[in-house]
Amino acid sequence: MLKISDFSRLGQVSARALRHYDEIRLLQPARVDPFTGYRYYSLDQLPRLRCILALKDLGLSLEQIAQVLDEDFSPDRFWGMLRLKQAELEGQMQDVQAQLGRVKGWLKQVETEDEMPGHDAILRTVELQQVASQQPQAEEGERVGLSQSAKESGWISYPAQVWDEERPPDLVHDLPFWQYCAEKYGDPILDVCCGNGRIAIPLAKLGYEVVGVDVNPGFIASAQRRVEEVADTGHPLKVSFRVGDIVRLSLERTFRLAIMPDWAFQVLLTQEDQLSFLRALREHLMPEGAFAFTLFVPFGRQQGLIERNDKYQWPPDPSYHSGTPRTYDPVSQIETLAKPNIHPIKIRHTNLAELRLLLWQTGFEIAELYGDVDRRPFTGTSDDDYTAVARRGEGEPRL
Repeated sequence: MLKISDFSRLGQVSARALRHYDEIRLLQPARVDPFTGYRYYSLDQLPRLRCILALKDLGLSLEQIAQVLDEDFSPDRFWGMLRLKQAELEGQMQDVQAQLGRVKGWLKQVETEDEMPGHDAILRTVELQQVASQQPQAEEGERVGLSQSAKESGWISYPAQVWDEERPPDLVHDLPFWQYCAEKYGDPILDVCCGNGRIAIPLAKLGYEVVGVDVNPGFIASAQRRVEEVADTGHPLKVSFRVGDIVRLSLERTFRLAIMPDWAFQVLLTQEDQLSFLRALREHLMPEGAFAFTLFVPFGRQQGLIERNDKYQWPPDPSYHSGTPRTYDPVSQIETLAKPNIHPIKIRHTNLAELRLLLWQTGFEIAELYGDVDRRPFTGTSDDDYTAVARRGEGEPRL
């Protein structure tokens, strides 16, 4: 028999969640000590716990999960529930697309009435966005109708000057990998979560056409200023930048290659947003186009986690973000960094098996997998990252 703390560690779920599952009779302990009230679980209960977590990731409510596990539940009925969930999400997407269309209409009307040059209009828009970004994050998300990840990850109003210090524009140690991808797959190139243009601008200097997208207006303004500085020297670049939510990607053009440096895929906080992003990205890639990206390996990153007050957290590490406090929720797979004087930053841990399934469901397949941007073989050790190139497959996505 396992104590609740041991069982929660094996199942990668918090003790608080297990107590809640007990209260709603979704997963009750194998035995409760009549004197102490301590809960004990058996190893035979791990498969049920894993099913609960898997179905929860698919978006099912706890009530629906209880029906799946406890009733005479056929595969056909399960398929029907997933189809209903799919229809619900597609309806939400249609509502957002309609809202986006109305916003575009207002923007077009404003641009028609205001005959200022496009460059001046961009500068004015960025200034307004920066002022608005000082407002509470929830108000910001509601104002522009962003995805859950854009609203909750914390990156939309992350200070651009801080990011320039953490990822200086001249930090290009990984440029050879992205250049390798550009040489192999060609341009135009879409730089997703481009930040301050750290990779997009050097690629443009090499002669490639690049479009960068980021949800943070301050990052885009920083990138645009650097492009203007290069243009002032008489060397204009084929690069442009846009503020946008990558989950709602809509650029009305296609690319031969999309890149996503700096572990940026992990700002997608839910599987729904991951799937929506990948589906949208696929529509922006030419046939046989490629998507190159990096992620950290969760197993290596989770080393050293300790449980304290029903929370998993890392001991302070001065070598990582100056010892910023970090916590991890194994249910949502979300890591939270509570940086001083900056709102919390959230990133989602995604393992290789989950990543392969997400790509397969959205019409991609991993064609190249390395242990880092130096293209060393991937071995799964704690020193490895996922450095991958996924190809756009033929036919329609599977989900």
